[in-house]
Amino acid sequence: MKTIFFSLFSLIAISCATETPATPDDYIKVIESYSAGDVEYVGAYNHFNFRATLMNSTIQNAVIDRKAALYLWDDIKKQQELGSMQADNASMTKVFMSFYTPDRRDDNLASPKSIWALYLETPNGRYTGTAKKVRTSPTELMTLHPNHNRFTTAYNVEFPVALASVEGQKLKLTVTGPLGTRSVEFVPK
Repeated sequence: MKTIFFSLFSLIAISCATETPATPDDYIKVIESYSAGDVEYVGAYNHFNFRATLMNSTIQNAVIDRKAALYLWDDIKKQQELGSMQADNASMTKVFMSFYTPDRRDDNLASPKSIWALYLETPNGRYTGTAKKVRTSPTELMTLHPNHNRFTTAYNVEFPVALASVEGQKLKLTVTGPLGTRSVEFVPK
């Protein structure tokens, strides 16, 4: 029964998918449309900066389509990846974050002793995020997330709120700690 439901859910997700970006430039435009970032300076000194992408259904579908094109996935593999993403969406909202601070000791978003707090503010409340360092190849990361570069650290930040309950709403992401506070907004398109 679970397999049938999972397959049906995956097929519905694929049929509702947005149009695949035709070129790498189109893909970059889609990613940028749901990305935002900020920099915290004290005088001329950069305390930290980040660039974040809200991993909503539009971005997730674009990433899966891009990976399918890069790795020549068949339809079964693509459906499995979409199904896995959809299962995660039922309980969380994800943000991909490319983060930099000059002192590597302060680049510890995923540490239990992190000096940072991450919040997602929605019309229905504020949620605390949990960051996980992304261990994917830097080349793949920079291909899938054009905001990322070799000087920044990649994190997936998970917030305990179903994507469906916040998708299409104005959201505010806040990064805060002893080095400063910066917030960015994701506005529905």
